[in-house]
Amino acid sequence: MNQLQFNYYRKMLMTEIADNATQANLVAFQTRHKYLLMALAPATQKEIGRVIANHQQLEITKIGKEVQGRIALISDIPSRGVVANAVSHMFGYFREELTVEEKDQFLWKLTKYREGSIQLPEILHQIAEWAWLFQKKYVQVQSILSG
Repeated sequence: MNQLQFNYYRKMLMTEIADNATQANLVAFQTRHKYLLMALAPATQKEIGRVIANHQQLEITKIGKEVQGRIALISDIPSRGVVANAVSHMFGYFREELTVEEKDQFLWKLTKYREGSIQLPEILHQIAEWAWLFQKKYVQVQSILSG
């Protein structure tokens, strides 16, 4: 992930969370951006999930501000390893449908991404193709695939 992609994703998250003041919208936000948040900052992604679950019964506006504050703290471009980990989680949705050769080829590409030989859009494009081919709705809606 380069600086331009990082800035785009972070701004998208900040803008969208500012407009989501209902519990349903916050849950939809978490659903749509789970793997993007995991790619940017895995610990923050888990924290945001706990905040949105609202076990403390906070007011909705306070939850929105809490989530926005946590996103604002994401300031460093993630390592390729962190991003690759998030992508590998999405890849797991296809383990039953893919052949051994397809899995091996993708894992080879993921290694090449970690090493810096290929760029993120190349591996995300493959995930997006499989999401549509195998009708994995949860993966289809992931915002990281549209950036």
